[in-house]
Amino acid sequence: MFDIGFWELALIGMISLVVLGPKRLPEAARSAGRWVGRLRGFINNVKKDLDQQLQADELAELRKLKEELTGARKTLEDSAQSFGSTLTSDAATAGESLLDAVNSAVSSDSPEGKTDKPAAKNSLTTDSADKKTVKRKSSSRKKKSTGVSPD
Repeated sequence: MFDIGFWELALIGMISLVVLGPKRLPEAARSAGRWVGRLRGFINNVKKDLDQQLQADELAELRKLKEELTGARKTLEDSAQSFGSTLTSDAATAGESLLDAVNSAVSSDSPEGKTDKPAAKNSLTTDSADKKTVKRKSSSRKKKSTGVSPD
């Protein structure tokens, strides 16, 4: 606070001893100590009040920020949900269009023009049946080459 060294305090003490005298010096020192104590208490109270006010302001600012973030999160969730539903409906529409296109392409290639089941499902069933046949043939070749009977 103040830059007062030992020699400055000694000089002040000697001047006050000469001016006040030995009888009133202790009383003046006590009253000066009380005033310094009151001043320090006042300064501490002001600091405490300022700190409380700053904390209250910061807390209010944090609450406001929390509300803004909560609103932004809700907006994001709503946007994501609407995007997801739009994406799902678009995918379903695209899937139906693709299935219709495959069915029309397969039905135009078939000699009769129409089948009992959708063409896409028939082609999938035929592909899996062909794979099973290929597996059976390759396994019977392996068994013949090793000398083991196919059954």
